[in-house]
Amino acid sequence: MNKFLVFAKFYGFADLKIFSTKLKKTLTHFAFKISIKSETLSFHLIIKK
Repeated sequence: MNKFLVFAKFYGFADLKIFSTKLKKTLTHFAFKISIKSETLSFHLIIKK
Protein backbone atom coordinates (compact mmCIF):
# COMPACT_ATOMS: atom_id res chain seq x y z
CA MET A 1 0.00 0.00 0.00
CA ASN A 2 2.95 2.33 0.66
CA LYS A 3 4.17 2.01 -2.92
CA PHE A 4 0.66 2.81 -4.10
CA LEU A 5 0.63 6.07 -2.10
CA VAL A 6 4.00 7.06 -3.54
CA PHE A 7 2.65 6.23 -7.00
CA ALA A 8 -0.41 8.43 -6.34
CA LYS A 9 1.74 11.37 -5.22
CA PHE A 10 4.12 10.94 -8.15
CA TYR A 11 1.54 10.70 -10.94
CA GLY A 12 -1.22 12.86 -9.49
CA PHE A 13 -4.82 12.10 -8.71
CA ALA A 14 -6.25 12.37 -12.24
CA ASP A 15 -3.81 9.82 -13.64
CA LEU A 16 -4.54 7.57 -10.67
CA LYS A 17 -8.25 7.65 -11.49
CA ILE A 18 -7.52 6.69 -15.11
CA PHE A 19 -5.18 3.96 -13.88
CA SER A 20 -7.80 2.54 -11.51
CA THR A 21 -10.47 2.50 -14.25
CA LYS A 22 -8.09 0.72 -16.61
CA LEU A 23 -7.22 -1.75 -13.87
CA LYS A 24 -10.92 -2.39 -13.14
CA LYS A 25 -11.64 -2.94 -16.84
CA THR A 26 -8.73 -5.36 -17.15
CA LEU A 27 -9.78 -7.24 -14.02
CA THR A 28 -13.42 -7.54 -15.10
CA HIS A 29 -12.29 -8.68 -18.57
CA PHE A 30 -9.99 -11.26 -16.98
CA ALA A 31 -12.73 -12.47 -14.62
CA PHE A 32 -15.14 -12.68 -17.56
CA LYS A 33 -12.66 -14.84 -19.49
CA ILE A 34 -12.17 -17.12 -16.49
CA SER A 35 -15.92 -17.51 -15.94
CA ILE A 36 -16.44 -18.39 -19.61
CA LYS A 37 -13.65 -20.96 -19.43
CA SER A 38 -15.07 -22.54 -16.26
CA GLU A 39 -18.57 -22.59 -17.77
CA THR A 40 -17.37 -24.32 -20.94
CA LEU A 41 -15.35 -26.74 -18.81
CA SER A 42 -18.35 -27.67 -16.68
CA PHE A 43 -20.45 -27.93 -19.85
CA HIS A 44 -17.96 -30.42 -21.33
CA LEU A 45 -17.95 -32.40 -18.09
CA ILE A 46 -21.76 -32.62 -18.14
CA ILE A 47 -21.68 -33.83 -21.75
CA LYS A 48 -19.08 -36.50 -20.90
CA LYS A 49 -21.30 -37.86 -18.13
